[in-house]
Amino acid sequence: MIHKLSKDITEAILQLPHLAKSIYRDLDINGTLEFFERRYLISLRKHIKIEDSLLADCACGFGWFAFAYIMSGGKRAIAIDVDSERLEAARCIGALIGVNDKIEYRLSALDQIELAEDEVDVFVCIETLEHVGKERIGKSLSKIVSSTSNLLLITTPNKWFPIIAHDTRIPFLHWLAPRYRRTVARIFRRGHLDEGNEFLSPLDFRIIKKKFRPISRCLTFDSVLEYIEQYPIYLPYGPDEKRRHLIRPNPLKRMYLTITSMILGRNSYWIMPSMARIFIRK
Repeated sequence: MIHKLSKDITEAILQLPHLAKSIYRDLDINGTLEFFERRYLISLRKHIKIEDSLLADCACGFGWFAFAYIMSGGKRAIAIDVDSERLEAARCIGALIGVNDKIEYRLSALDQIELAEDEVDVFVCIETLEHVGKERIGKSLSKIVSSTSNLLLITTPNKWFPIIAHDTRIPFLHWLAPRYRRTVARIFRRGHLDEGNEFLSPLDFRIIKKKFRPISRCLTFDSVLEYIEQYPIYLPYGPDEKRRHLIRPNPLKRMYLTITSMILGRNSYWIMPSMARIFIRK
């Protein structure tokens, strides 16, 4: 269980310039750390002993996953991001929390990370692969696979699913070329989050499955029940603080996850909206 940070520390974190100028200036810091613990770390602990494991957190952003990992008892972490200002903000947050003695910060793109073969025990890549670009996806996945000895935790939208929440939510729009996405989004008066998004399909995971096998059944959870038990939860994304508090899962989503997990089990990511999955070494 992660101990809650004092009010003085959370206020000091929110006053850091890079965070204070962002859409996360009103973030609930303790709620954010608890989110990563409940959404991911509880599941990780069922498959590895984090006290003995070196973590690589790629596209770490402000470093929340790495911080939660260390605060939960993780051995060490490497926090990696391509944005130098954001990485420096993460370093400052880590100093305020008091975890920097166990975290190394590296400025790097995913496909250029300098990690030796099997150097890290755990590699985490959350909502990142869709941003690296089509020409870099294969190399990025190969880098993840080669540098990890034990376990992968990956989340990314499923290109095959008709609607992607990470995009405009217009059905099938993400199947079009970027120039057409822009036009259609304008017609429906939807903002486009990132025209450079290149979503992956389950076929892209073939690189991963040469060395690892999927172990979770419902996203990164062992069961739908575990997925449901994480609620109510604070979701530390988006600009609207009021929408970050989730009481229960969407009923339709819950039903869909239940059916797909029951039928396909560890391969349910093939038809889920997110290809979130935990993979373990074969």
